[in-house]
Amino acid sequence: MHHHSPHCCVSMSHHSSPHFHSTGYRSMAPMGYPVLVPMPYYPPVGYAGYGWREQATHSMPLPQEVSVDSATGMKEVLIGGTTNASLTLEYAPDAGATSPLVKVTVEMDGSISTWQETSMTEGYHVKSQLLSIEPGAKVTLEVKEALARLRWCETICC
Repeated sequence: MHHHSPHCCVSMSHHSSPHFHSTGYRSMAPMGYPVLVPMPYYPPVGYAGYGWREQATHSMPLPQEVSVDSATGMKEVLIGGTTNASLTLEYAPDAGATSPLVKVTVEMDGSISTWQETSMTEGYHVKSQLLSIEPGAKVTLEVKEALARLRWCETICC
């Protein structure tokens, strides 16, 4: 099943279906040759129409991730794609951590949003759908005495 993002073009290229016709002229065995028969294309209802010769593009999600640990401290990434992305955060404090910190900062169009955790228990933690962010946002993942990974999917047109 294909899903098309409103940001991707849909091909309207002319489609022909090959059909075969035979002839037995002066032969016992019929000979086949292809004949292209034009097949009509009916665009979806409400479709705003692209030209018949436009190239096909389809949306495709690409998984992305960024990881940091106590040695790295922090990393910044640019969120790309054509649609909003949902961040999933996975993290765990270092063994023997006394004041662990995991912090996610999102900067977009001059505004800043921050999520952080400072009183975490031992072991693995996950926050699914932590934040929904737009393409073009800059995300900073920062840790102290911890390990963390952000995951998201960027939808692109191909």
